[in-house]
Amino acid sequence: MFIASEQLAQWDRRIESFCVQVNQVLDKIQAVHPDWCQKTMASVEAKINAATNDDDDTPIPETNTTTVKSMDVS
Repeated sequence: MFIASEQLAQWDRRIESFCVQVNQVLDKIQAVHPDWCQKTMASVEAKINAATNDDDDTPIPETNTTTVKSMDVS
């Protein structure tokens, strides 16, 4: 049981590291192309909403769960 638990913890650390790296790349892209990022995210959100919201769905209130921090891209 200990080995499986440690393997899961190791995968968690790897996935977390990967997510951090992806976020760093996205932060750098946004620093250089903020208008494109805003337009693209609005398009993605609209597609997600169109695909997941039916007329019978209860509206889900929007919440801001992420904080965008500027990164030095130099």
